[in-house]
Amino acid sequence: MRIHGMMCLLLSVSGIACASSQADQVRDARMEQIDAQTVARTRVIEERQDAREEAIEQNYDSAKTNVDNSKRGDKDAAQNMLETSEERALFQSKSVGRLETIRVRMDAARKKLEMAEPARRQQLSRELDAVEKEYQHMQQEVQAFPNAPEENWQASMEALDSQLTHLNTRVKSVTGFIEGE
Repeated sequence: MRIHGMMCLLLSVSGIACASSQADQVRDARMEQIDAQTVARTRVIEERQDAREEAIEQNYDSAKTNVDNSKRGDKDAAQNMLETSEERALFQSKSVGRLETIRVRMDAARKKLEMAEPARRQQLSRELDAVEKEYQHMQQEVQAFPNAPEENWQASMEALDSQLTHLNTRVKSVTGFIEGE
């Protein structure tokens, strides 16, 4: 009788361990699926950004050629203005691409959060909500960037770049906590 009781206990414990292991496998597979989707969406963003930048460069090359071929006396000033304008457009395109990539990572973090331990889910959800607010603020900053005054443009560009880097770091950090790292 005692052996029978021990066998039942052993089978129960191994069944629980197996179920836990299987749940971990399902969770890991779902995480990998989310990561694969994130990579695919990021590649699409990169392709769009490359196309945008190529179009910007072609547009400005054409405009510069038109200025060179014109009979204007202020060609140098017009060329400088075009170069500055092109630099702004390219920076904004890169910033938009970075924001889109951050959005994809935030979406992945939200999906992964659904699989987090319930005890940590609420705290991580609040952190992700705070990151979302910062993201929305950054969207507004990037949209307003072309209107940055010329005299502060370099400083504005560096500040925006730094803020995007900080936001990306926060998203990676939250994702790491969600994944249990």
